[in-house]
Amino acid sequence: MPSLAKRIAKSDLIDADIIGSAAMDLKRNPSHWSDRGTYTEVLQELKLLWHVLVRYGKPMEE
Repeated sequence: MPSLAKRIAKSDLIDADIIGSAAMDLKRNPSHWSDRGTYTEVLQELKLLWHVLVRYGKPMEE
């Protein structure tokens, strides 16, 4: 999962919007994600990453 986080991060940060954008891109372009597994496997990874964000994430400083 760390490699997935690194792949989708923007400026070394991840938020719910970034995870959502990755999920939408996965739906639109599943072949771009095939190096990580099937559509279902990658979607599950994104879901787990979201759970990690919810549990351990911190608000971004303004």
